[in-house]
Amino acid sequence: MEEIKINGERFARQISLAEIGEEGQKKLKSARVTVIGAGGLGCPALIYLAGAGIGSITVVDDDTVSLSNLHRQILFDKKDVGEQKALQASEILCKRYPDTMFRPVPRRFDSEIAKKLAPESDVIIDGTDGYLTKYLLSDYCTEYHKPFLSAAVLKWEGYIGGYCAGFPSYRDVFPEPPKESLDCNEAGVLGPLPGMFGAMLAAEAIKIILGVGSSVSGRLTRFDMLSGRFSDMQFDASGTIKKKLKNNAPSVVFEEEMTDNWELIDIRNENEFNTAPPLNNARLLPLAKILTDTVEVLSEFRNPLFLCAAGKRAERAALAAYLCGKAEKIGILRGGYQAIEAKKQAC
Repeated sequence: MEEIKINGERFARQISLAEIGEEGQKKLKSARVTVIGAGGLGCPALIYLAGAGIGSITVVDDDTVSLSNLHRQILFDKKDVGEQKALQASEILCKRYPDTMFRPVPRRFDSEIAKKLAPESDVIIDGTDGYLTKYLLSDYCTEYHKPFLSAAVLKWEGYIGGYCAGFPSYRDVFPEPPKESLDCNEAGVLGPLPGMFGAMLAAEAIKIILGVGSSVSGRLTRFDMLSGRFSDMQFDASGTIKKKLKNNAPSVVFEEEMTDNWELIDIRNENEFNTAPPLNNARLLPLAKILTDTVEVLSEFRNPLFLCAAGKRAERAALAAYLCGKAEKIGILRGGYQAIEAKKQAC
């Protein structure tokens, strides 16, 4: 086996820690971490992971940088607006941290990516605000016995938890997603809060790789920035790993085009139908109906492709279908009707 070489001078202050030393630094150099989302949580997590000397980091994100991101997404500045986050983050970090290999994946996380990245990752970090991503990660990390760290922030509050690999999965702890939920775009968030939790995600990943300390795996830690108080909740271990990913579990994929292989489902509301008529071959099924009577309305579909105005609501419908477990394959039309119209105009 080839000897692992580390930069002793660069990591001297870290190596001097009794829990790390040269052998621990070599473990970090050999580690492979996947970060889903290069946003407010992902940016600081990526910086501290690379700064610690993680050998290989995969960055998954299909979004682009916007001006409203900059107060919390500290990797980027004004010149990066409009650039792909995964590509730009990897390029910036590669220059700062030459000891780390970065692999950008500028795509939306789905089953195809999960099947590829979960088996080869030592730790997977979720820095997204999408519940579809969290449930997919939960199932695939359970199947491949991989540690899964997740954090979320909103307004003045945040939480971090560790799942799978011998601990309850995210799906065990949260059997159902909330029917209605806000994100940072709607509710707002103070910039230092995701910075704090992003750094915690990196620290927890490092502890798991080194096998030191007591990690947040099996716990949910919450912080209220306005009061300055932490609270902690231990997961009930009695249900650990009871929901494994089955061989016939539906795959969830993002589609750029509509094909005959799909059952097209338009999930917009009636007002939207009247403003912009649905496609002729689409089944009309408003999202509210799907969320209220999921099993009843989705059981007949084997290959549903969900379509909405811009794509975000289609992800919520896809998650409902995934948790329902009746479909064979689930699709989300990326960009929805807005993407369809844009392509028409481009032609």
